[in-house]
Amino acid sequence: MNAKPPSRLHHVAIASADLDRSLAMYRDGLGLTPRYTFAFPGGKGVILASGPTAQDTCLELFPRDNAQGLAAEARLLHVCLAVDDVDAAFTQAVEHGFAVQREPWDTEHPNLAAEDDPSLPAVFACRLAFLYGPDGEIVELFQDRSEPPA
Repeated sequence: MNAKPPSRLHHVAIASADLDRSLAMYRDGLGLTPRYTFAFPGGKGVILASGPTAQDTCLELFPRDNAQGLAAEARLLHVCLAVDDVDAAFTQAVEHGFAVQREPWDTEHPNLAAEDDPSLPAVFACRLAFLYGPDGEIVELFQDRSEPPA
């Protein structure tokens, strides 16, 4: 029996050098809402979310010096957050301490899935920006700008 593939990304965890600083930057700079705090042997962590339900995308912050006993050398390429307005989100994040990795820009790519499904846009268009988070992680801001087919 084949298992169903995952339906979405639920959360990404970041090992933070300063949990309070990271919490403030993701809360104030990107508008994520602290949802839960939790304790584990030797530490505590926090989960922030993009909305009020368990279906919303979450970010989990752990203290770097005790990331649940996980390898401290673990690396993450980037976290991508979908936003309604890349420019507004970018400006707000920078005002709250995120460093610029790449300014917002537009990009387009052929939508290969549209070859099999004409109800999909033929071109995948989006606006992107990249930032450095409080612990050097790269945060991508993503805005879908694809047009529905005519």
